[in-house]
Amino acid sequence: MYVLYIVIIFIALFFSTKFLPLTKRQIKALANKRRKGEIKKYFTFETRQFVINKEFKRKMNPAGEMYKVRESLGMFPSIAAALLKAKKHEWLMVAFEKDAHIEHLWVHKGVSAEKLPILSSLDDFVKSARTYGCSSMLILHNHPNIDPHRYLCIFPSDGDISICKEWAEICNENGINFLAFICERGHFYEFMRSISDRFLPLEMFLDEINFQNGKSVFHNFNLHKELFFTKS
Repeated sequence: MYVLYIVIIFIALFFSTKFLPLTKRQIKALANKRRKGEIKKYFTFETRQFVINKEFKRKMNPAGEMYKVRESLGMFPSIAAALLKAKKHEWLMVAFEKDAHIEHLWVHKGVSAEKLPILSSLDDFVKSARTYGCSSMLILHNHPNIDPHRYLCIFPSDGDISICKEWAEICNENGINFLAFICERGHFYEFMRSISDRFLPLEMFLDEINFQNGKSVFHNFNLHKELFFTKS
């Protein structure tokens, strides 16, 4: 019986603190949680395969060209994977995202199934992204598979990781999100995501929470509940 009283007192004390305003530390933790959730929602991608424009696929310039497009961000990686499906050489796509849409797309062909020299510099891509007012740059390239029954080519090489880390750092410094994907047999696999601090800035969420915090015991309880029990 004594143990039961202790448990009841502990539960009462626990819930009583949930009617108090959040501390500064808790406010920041909740702001980070909300931001993480919004970023996850923004970059949620459709995984089903798409029927693509075969004429566009046939006319993709192997020497490199920037195309004006209008595709949903959520659907674009699957569209890109479909465009790169069955390609015998490696191809690179650099997609520029604004307002959850891909509005410009750079495409070029590598020299073989294993070599993909970058025909335009990162500085040029960053300059294009800033000119277009883009929030994100998506890098997609395919890994041709000579024997799909024996090999799985969905993993990035050391070179892929190294260059993408370098690109991500420079993009983030310029306020641009960076995401990298490998495409194989019509599917895409995201292997890097680096989000700029300027995208959905933390201050925006801090302001929202500070406005709600301490408004009433009801608001305080809901903020505590969101912090401790809601998945981001």
